[in-house]
Amino acid sequence: WDGDTVASHNVPMSEYRLGDMMRPKVEALAEIVRLKTCMDIVTHSEMYRGEPLKTAVVACVDDMETRMIIWDRIKNNPLVGFFVDTRIVGEYIEVFAIRTCNPEDIAYYEYFIYPSTNAYMATCGLHGAKHVSGTAANAACAALTQWWKGSIPKRHLKMLCGHFQEV
Repeated sequence: WDGDTVASHNVPMSEYRLGDMMRPKVEALAEIVRLKTCMDIVTHSEMYRGEPLKTAVVACVDDMETRMIIWDRIKNNPLVGFFVDTRIVGEYIEVFAIRTCNPEDIAYYEYFIYPSTNAYMATCGLHGAKHVSGTAANAACAALTQWWKGSIPKRHLKMLCGHFQEV
């Protein structure tokens, strides 16, 4: 679900191409996924408002209120077994890998839900870069892969990207 179109600032920090500008984000993404994996994905060119979800859910959303709507739909929902939530500010990422019916995971995740008014809002141009969003996407994919294989992924990854220690 996403009602937005691809804008110029989306291209350098994602897989979107210049030719995707002004196209619905979900249509452009579905085409990219199909070209790279031969898989078709179901898309919705509108913002998520609480529609039923199932299996595994990955949230890459801009605000906490949308996260809360998603969480309310999937928490203790036996049709949704796994939830990945990616959060990015500047070069800092957090990725949550939550089993939606596990009481410990639920309590842990709910500690990190708060209103958007309490969240740090990055200024324009600092909200993402490809190496940061790519790292978050890799962590989300790794968590999904582990879950699909029957393993329990790490519940919470925190990372400051692009900062290396000299050896």
